[in-house]
Amino acid sequence: MVTIGVSAVLAAAGMGVLRGSMEKAKLTREIIAGRNLITAYQSAAVDNDGRFLPGMDYTVNSVWFEPDKKNITTIHVPHRYPYRLAPYFDYRLEGTILVNDNKKQINQVVAGEYGISTFPTFGMNYYFVGGLVTASGAVQFPGDCVTRSGQGIRSVLVFASGGSGAIDGYNILTPPRLYAQNWSAAAWSKSANPGNWGNVDARYDGKAVCVFLDGSVQLKTIQELRDMRLWSRMAAELDDPNYVIAP
Repeated sequence: MVTIGVSAVLAAAGMGVLRGSMEKAKLTREIIAGRNLITAYQSAAVDNDGRFLPGMDYTVNSVWFEPDKKNITTIHVPHRYPYRLAPYFDYRLEGTILVNDNKKQINQVVAGEYGISTFPTFGMNYYFVGGLVTASGAVQFPGDCVTRSGQGIRSVLVFASGGSGAIDGYNILTPPRLYAQNWSAAAWSKSANPGNWGNVDARYDGKAVCVFLDGSVQLKTIQELRDMRLWSRMAAELDDPNYVIAP
């Protein structure tokens, strides 16, 4: 009986080590993907006279996808960032947009271009970087949004681990505050919906992979990400962690 008990303890310990190794491998893959993504984002700006690619652009109604030799016109797919940014990471969706379990989860919920554009591994801070461009071509929050290289006194968040409950990914990140507080005041819980925290998913022991405009990739907790100076150049310039957009 003692031998059986010891064996059970050792087996459980071994499983714990294996799970830990698997989680570290997932984290490593997502960090690498984040680096690939910000390199592509910076390359897109260089190719467009310093203009950062908008996270959502309602003026774009089709996007060319070279691997399939076709224009994608499915509603909203060209509006979102993944397929418009794809040429700058050589259309390698896996390892940049699709990481770890993300592709499998998408296929179970909503497969195809629509699902990939909606649920990329990384959400984008498009209210404050790149912008949300309306059908008329106007940028929402133009005074606050970094749209060109050289703006701002400090690097701000561009991408972070996104989540939508059933899928480890979502294309939109909503900052902690816009006109008022948007996030739940509750502490992060792995079992809760990331939508409570702007679709940021702190899936790595309570931390999210965060990718900044200067090219750095950092791990941040939900509590750390409540600081608006990480999200908004105006918040950084004013040194105001609780910054909100004036009505």
